[in-house]
Amino acid sequence: MLAEAAFPGISDDPSATPLATRAVEATWHFMFNRLPSVNEKLVEGREDLYFRDQFAAKGATPGAMHPDVIDVYIEALRQPGALHASFQYYRALDVTILQNQKQTLTPLSMPVLAVGGAAFRGAGVADDVRRIATDVKKLVIEGCGHYVPEEAPDTFVSALLSFFAPTVSTPA
Repeated sequence: MLAEAAFPGISDDPSATPLATRAVEATWHFMFNRLPSVNEKLVEGREDLYFRDQFAAKGATPGAMHPDVIDVYIEALRQPGALHASFQYYRALDVTILQNQKQTLTPLSMPVLAVGGAAFRGAGVADDVRRIATDVKKLVIEGCGHYVPEEAPDTFVSALLSFFAPTVSTPA
């Protein structure tokens, strides 16, 4: 199962200087987050400002994520080492790109549920997964943005239960 993810090196890359659109507002952070240290210095102590903006830009609507939920994420990112670790994902993209491109040589044969929020990646998630897997089930959730479990929890859980139901055995 994969929800609202892009595959560096596989997904279509946005231009470095695209037209100002919602997509730019939602993805500008990729370059910023890859910086070796200045990003941490700029965000530390301002996690609330930085991450609230990210949640607003990627949700189906600016208020799609409940403020209490965002508070939990921000508090977690304020813990020692957490902000650094969150940027490390982006700093490792060069290695990730090579690993992802290698994966296209041997596509996954297992079933993969590809979930996209209609207001963000939508069907693009399944389109990308088809580049690395042969058995892809697509689910696009209307009225949902990038944060599928938070924005559409009932639909998301239902989809997971349905997808995994054939593989779950019940005790006799």
